[in-house]
Amino acid sequence: MKGNDFEEKYFGERLLGDEVDRVVEDIRATADECARRFAETFGIELDFSEESLTRLEELLSRMDSPPTNMNLVGTDLGCYLGEMLVRNLGGRWVLYKNSFHSAVAVGGGEETEHHFYPFHKVYKRLKKLPHGEEESLAYFYHSAKLTHSRLAGDG
Repeated sequence: MKGNDFEEKYFGERLLGDEVDRVVEDIRATADECARRFAETFGIELDFSEESLTRLEELLSRMDSPPTNMNLVGTDLGCYLGEMLVRNLGGRWVLYKNSFHSAVAVGGGEETEHHFYPFHKVYKRLKKLPHGEEESLAYFYHSAKLTHSRLAGDG
């Protein structure tokens, strides 16, 4: 099964053109709103830095169960984590009609880039609360950063 056939079968139709620009704007706005809301609600600064993921992981480790509003929190944090890859590593969104399967491509051109799935990672992390350190968002970001460096020839 070719790559595009696999993607369409399991992820749904890929978004293209102007629709991508509109959705990316929504993702950016959601990520910024997530950072604002976490500062207001929990008093932690989410500033799109690696350190912010450490603060977020500390907060998650204090939770005794998954959030009741899993879809809202998962979407917000998925947008935030994905935007970290875009803003800090020069990634680009690869969007599907089923947004849960949307990814951020990091690295060189299409031949060498690697796709990271922030929504998958966030949901796996949240579902395992109060445990789930093995699904660390900070480690996910660190992994993407190492991949970016390797593909860019920096490491």
